[in-house]
Amino acid sequence: MKTLFIAVVVLSFTSVCWSAPLACNNLLKEVDKGPDLGGRWYIIAVSSDSCLVSSLMKFLHPSGVVDFTQEEAPNIYDMVATVKMYGFCKNESQTLLHDNNRLMSYDKSTQQTTVTDSLLQTSCPDCVIGKTLNSMNVLFLFSRRQNVNDDELNEFVKQAECLKYKRPVVLNTDHDYENCKPVEEANEDLDPAVQALLTQRMEDFREAVINCIKNYFMSLYQSIANVWS
Repeated sequence: MKTLFIAVVVLSFTSVCWSAPLACNNLLKEVDKGPDLGGRWYIIAVSSDSCLVSSLMKFLHPSGVVDFTQEEAPNIYDMVATVKMYGFCKNESQTLLHDNNRLMSYDKSTQQTTVTDSLLQTSCPDCVIGKTLNSMNVLFLFSRRQNVNDDELNEFVKQAECLKYKRPVVLNTDHDYENCKPVEEANEDLDPAVQALLTQRMEDFREAVINCIKNYFMSLYQSIANVWS
């Protein structure tokens, strides 16, 4: 019986040691070929390796959509991203080339491209997982639906964990983009309730930034201590 107990313990540790890397390898695989991007995609959640990015997302509490319109040339799309925060909207447009599992910014005049994102595997049937390939490490969960189920969101959380990113921030679900003002029109005449909410969120954001800085220097101190120990 003692031998059996030891064997079970050893096997359990072995399964933990091997299953996590294997699961991460699967979760972080790039798709062979991404879906047709045409139409609207809702931004469901965002993760990053930076706590400042996560804190900013919590402070802004935005909702967002990305609309793709296909050009005549194959795999070239005009993209308009719309972000809504506290009743105000901001639009950004860009032309992209979709090449299998890559998204690239595309200059129509020069036809030059710059790789911006890779597309990762997901079991969600109408979702896209985008991982930035520039200086800022961010992971995005997009869906044709305004909400995803718990299993689909949990899979995204695991993908972020595999990358050692911060826990994903789920975005706002207010997708009324017809009745919001341009960000440029934001002024001091905000609704008092919105002003109070912004004041509170600003304080939360300030504390989060301080904690990020503290954690960074604590990590740096620990790294130096490990070198000299």
